[in-house]
Amino acid sequence: MMDRIRMDPAFRPGYAFVADYRRIATLPDAAYVQAQLTYARKHLKELGRIRWAIVVPVFVPAAYAMARAIEALAEVSDITVRGFTEVDAAVTWAALDDARSYG
Repeated sequence: MMDRIRMDPAFRPGYAFVADYRRIATLPDAAYVQAQLTYARKHLKELGRIRWAIVVPVFVPAAYAMARAIEALAEVSDITVRGFTEVDAAVTWAALDDARSYG
């Protein structure tokens, strides 16, 4: 999927990503998450500063725990990840110039 995003004519470095996992039956496993982070690190020059908002269902505590784990994994890179339970909050955060400073 990320290759398709990078190849889209509308893509510009520095785009923020909002991943909405509220309706999926099975949460991504650790291998998937690590693959996404590895891809982003490998293509950081092309992608620009990455902001990745992850929206999870409020009634599934494990989903929010997964989002927080991704945040921790991403802290050692130029990728800023934040977990949310509301899409509007995720979109607002992703659109900020300095998403690292948002609540």
